[in-house]
Amino acid sequence: MNKNERNFIRKEIIWCKIMRMTEIESLSHLKKKGFQISPAKFYRIKKNIEDTKFERLSRIARTEFVSQHLERIDQLELVIKEMWRNYDAESNPSKKVVILQSIAQIQPYLSQYYEATAEIAKEYCYKPTT
Repeated sequence: MNKNERNFIRKEIIWCKIMRMTEIESLSHLKKKGFQISPAKFYRIKKNIEDTKFERLSRIARTEFVSQHLERIDQLELVIKEMWRNYDAESNPSKKVVILQSIAQIQPYLSQYYEATAEIAKEYCYKPTT
């Protein structure tokens, strides 16, 4: 089994754990994905996932957190942009109000991301250019 296959199986076992699948359901899920492993191997991998969870968390914090954070901001900005497009295209006043309410509901999420961005920038010692 190569590294990509091992990583795929690990991610699928994490998925099984998230979905609270039983051993039988998990093994069946893996088999449907093209990987038939023994219960013993399943439990070894599952134990390894548990044993290395803090390493995984540390890796995510070091390498993936900032990218994910920025992606979420970009997604929210895109959603708002599309809502404004829909607002402009809509002629029904009632529907326009619903769109405006939806835009207003997203604003606190975007604000929280922007506030967190300042904290992240401090954490990574970012110096803005002037």
